Amino acid sequence: MNERNQEKRPGMNILFKTTTHVSIGDDISFLGTKKLFNRVIPGHNAFLYSRGEKDTWKPTSKIKIDLAVVAGTPIWSGSQMASLEDFIIENSIPTFYCGVGMNYGDNSKTSKALANAIGFIGRDNHAAKRAKRDFPDAVAICCPSIFAADPAPTTDSKIGIILQVDTWLEEQVRFVQRFSPSEALIICNEIVDYIWAEENLPGYEIVYSRWLFDMVGYYLRCKEIYSMRIHGAHLAYALGIPTVCLKSEKDKSVVCQKIGLELVRPDDVTPADLRHDESLRQKHYAAFLNYITLHVAKAFPGVVPVDLLEQETLHQQEIEASTAASAGADLAQPKRKGGKRRVVAKA
Repeated sequence: MNERNQEKRPGMNILFKTTTHVSIGDDISFLGTKKLFNRVIPGHNAFLYSRGEKDTWKPTSKIKIDLAVVAGTPIWSGSQMASLEDFIIENSIPTFYCGVGMNYGDNSKTSKALANAIGFIGRDNHAAKRAKRDFPDAVAICCPSIFAADPAPTTDSKIGIILQVDTWLEEQVRFVQRFSPSEALIICNEIVDYIWAEENLPGYEIVYSRWLFDMVGYYLRCKEIYSMRIHGAHLAYALGIPTVCLKSEKDKSVVCQKIGLELVRPDDVTPADLRHDESLRQKHYAAFLNYITLHVAKAFPGVVPVDLLEQETLHQQEIEASTAASAGADLAQPKRKGGKRRVVAKA
């Protein structure tokens, strides 16, 4: 037998939970997560759990699962993933929640599933706060969708407008009408938006595809992008295109603000609201990689590449030293006389 084959270890079996064939947003959340786990656990076998899909993992598949990864979704518990949640609970499957948000399916089984967590990264504060009740080491960073693609040169100078026709429709129409058909490119992340746009925006170029490669090409035709959809703004940001999310400030917790994007109503938005800060993406990638590396290494000794583990262990030591130094500096500051400072609300 070949000596190299003798030394080769079988890869880990990782089951990724995502949603397929619905939205580009789900695609990029999964792909961003997958890139991170490719780095931390190279050579793993990747199985997919997606409700309603035929060619995906089922609890009856008789495949040994070493790790479940719930990848960048607002549904990380409840009826829409009941068979997976039951499988995790009944078989004590180590589970990593990576960049999940909100939690529209919180139920009596959520805490039982979280008892198997080896790591939890929320894409918003709401998810991390809920998880901390059962997994105190939960953190909030951002949505991993920003790692699905890399900055690239644009190929045209269109003004990209990403629709979401189930909300604020009249304001969206007014916003589209600010631009001539020759200026704007109407990008539809979901088919319902395309159907509506074809009927209601005559003269404008309207594009849609269920394939991420095509959508990236459409986005890169734009010098700037105004997105009604959260993940439209995230993909634009990943590609290095200045963008803004056309939402109320109360929408979706702080998922967009975590990557430095503004939330502005369509009627109020101006080019001054467009943002792109690549340094934030690099900072968030480092935070994801550090957290995943150390938590996976703790749960599965010997799986993480040695050089990566050494790098991230040193990184963590530097973080802890910096935190301790900052805390010491705060303690050394003289206290104000007269107790707490009174804060006067501005009129």
